[in-house]
Amino acid sequence: MGFKNLSGNPEKAWLSTALSEMLTTDLSQGDQLRTIPGESVAMMKASLALPEADSFSRETLGRIRQNVGSDDVIVGSYVPVGDGQLRVDLRLQDAATGETLGSISEKGNESEIDSIVNKVGGELRAKLGAEPLSDAQSALVRASLPSNPEAARLYSQGLQRLRWFDALKARDLLEKATELDPNHAPTHSALAEAWSILGYDSKAKEQAKQALELSSRFSKEERELIEGRAHEVLGESAKAVESYRSLWEFFPDNVDYALFLIRSQVAAGRGEDAVRVLADLRKLNVSGADAARIDLAEASVASSLSDFKRDADLAGQAVEKGKTVGANLVVAQALALEADALERMGEAPQKTIALTNEARELYLAAGDRRAAARTLLSVGDALYDEGDYEGAKRQFEDALPVFREVGAEKSIRATEERIGNVHYSQGKLLEAKSDYEEALRYDREINDPFGLSSDYGNLANVLDGLGDLQGALKMQLDSLDAFNAIGDRRGASATLNNLGNLFVEMGNLGEARKYFDQSLAMTREIAYRRGEPYPMAGIGDTMLYGGDLAGARKQYEQTVAMCQEMKDEDFLAQQKVGLAFISLNEKKYSDGAALARDAAGQYEKTNSTNAVWAEAILARNLLAAGSVEESKIVVAKAADVAKQAAGQAPRYEVAMAEARVKAKTGKADEGRKELEAALASARKFGYRTYEYQIRLAMVEIEMASGAAAAKSQLRDLERDARAHGALLVANQARALAQGSGG
Repeated sequence: MGFKNLSGNPEKAWLSTALSEMLTTDLSQGDQLRTIPGESVAMMKASLALPEADSFSRETLGRIRQNVGSDDVIVGSYVPVGDGQLRVDLRLQDAATGETLGSISEKGNESEIDSIVNKVGGELRAKLGAEPLSDAQSALVRASLPSNPEAARLYSQGLQRLRWFDALKARDLLEKATELDPNHAPTHSALAEAWSILGYDSKAKEQAKQALELSSRFSKEERELIEGRAHEVLGESAKAVESYRSLWEFFPDNVDYALFLIRSQVAAGRGEDAVRVLADLRKLNVSGADAARIDLAEASVASSLSDFKRDADLAGQAVEKGKTVGANLVVAQALALEADALERMGEAPQKTIALTNEARELYLAAGDRRAAARTLLSVGDALYDEGDYEGAKRQFEDALPVFREVGAEKSIRATEERIGNVHYSQGKLLEAKSDYEEALRYDREINDPFGLSSDYGNLANVLDGLGDLQGALKMQLDSLDAFNAIGDRRGASATLNNLGNLFVEMGNLGEARKYFDQSLAMTREIAYRRGEPYPMAGIGDTMLYGGDLAGARKQYEQTVAMCQEMKDEDFLAQQKVGLAFISLNEKKYSDGAALARDAAGQYEKTNSTNAVWAEAILARNLLAAGSVEESKIVVAKAADVAKQAAGQAPRYEVAMAEARVKAKTGKADEGRKELEAALASARKFGYRTYEYQIRLAMVEIEMASGAAAAKSQLRDLERDARAHGALLVANQARALAQGSGG
């Protein structure tokens, strides 16, 4: 349980970790006693807020037993007594009864703590009925700390910092320790963990390789542990599985080793194998905290298999079991996992936010600031899904300085990406591009395939908005390949949807429908309900521009219902604009105006430049209904908002609305020039769907002015639009031509 530093001198605090590590190694030799790993003890102490102590009450011992399943605990203290001598006092306590089974006191030189441990370890082994150590086993105990005394101090301090959630300080200490003793495998293993936490995968792999090369000097148990961790860092999932399987088979009552095995199986994509390990694990008589950890492990397996309902149920069970025994860090992890599963199932954001905030309080109480900051990202994600972009951005910006302070580079990258998503949704494409490029820089530096797959898709969306459709297409396809390569079906489904949107803009409705269908099928296969509205709306887009107004209306209305259920206000507003556009084409102008006005109000709340689209469609409905003056005011407002937007599409929407208003107010020439510029832009960038709509607006103005060329322009437009399946415009062009011919 660690040892109380009676000197009060913080310079001597490292001795608690050093003594604990060596004594744990001593007692585990010979496979007669099972010791609880130091990491598990540290997690338990953080959860229960236990201080270093030289004895514990029966009540506290009961809580310890419920958390780590120990039969006995070793507590004690140490104090320097002068001339470099150290006195260590130990107490062996029965965790079930609280009885003290024995007390031991030894003195020795502080620079030779292995001798002290050898003496007290021998006495403890005798009291516990274990055989004395052989010379070879004693050598293994000495090897648990670096041979250089200063390196031993630094290594112990580094381990302590890792367990106190301070990977940045741990890295610095462990780096110095490896310089003084480069042949100590556990130091390299701990340094690999620190680098991995900080997000520097290449540096973590370098240290993991060195730990692997040096692991042969240790006992089978320690060697397999070092190797398993190294293989995980190196991304060698199959080898990690074998190392942990060997440990689990050799120590079939050790819950930690089974959980390590399950974690590696999930990483290797072998969730079904993990299910079988879980079945064996549930046959054991385990502590309350371990029961919660097993539920949590099974929830992660369910998540990996995209069974989010089971994921949420198991995480909820882990929460209840963990709370019963005060395993607060397990509870925090379970709350976060439950919230994530519910979010994916489309649960109301208020519930997921409440769960996540509860997790954050537990993380903060345990001193894990990095995990607490990650919960801010989760809350921000929930607010973002609701369309509360400014609220989401505040959460992300609150997390960023914490990540920078603790040196969590990967989390910094994830936060930058999220801020980019906010800027993108607000139509601030240049700001979003800068945020995404910062994330891409980091992912390229560490060659992270998961991050790169997301970066490609993000930048593709920005390139799309900025008019580089071919560049966007190439990057979306790269993103899809990357998501498929890493088995991320959620990311792949979103990318399929993005490809569908891109092909709609390019006027290839058949190809767009193919991608939307694939996206919708995949979101339903993995029960990613929050992702369903996007391809559903995309299918509606293909119907709309393909001339099936009734089918598009039905599709949009179904999407509206789902958005209302999940409180996705932003995407709900987009569907209302789509319905307003259908109403415009069906000559239901008052309905269209009401829908567009409602959507514009929502966009104003979120400071989104998507308001341009809503205001432009509102102006067109008002104009068609005869409210010319009001349409002038609305279109002027849309034009002002469009100046803030970086993309091409808002400009086309404004040009089509503004030109029609000008034509009605005696400024047809001005309107015609605006449309000519918009048409040149749409052709340059490849926005074929907009090209046909702009050409239709131009012909309408020509017809109103009595231009003789209007009929031939209508025939050309109908032919071109029909050839590409753009039947909405083709049918409108034919109707106008028939009308102009009397």
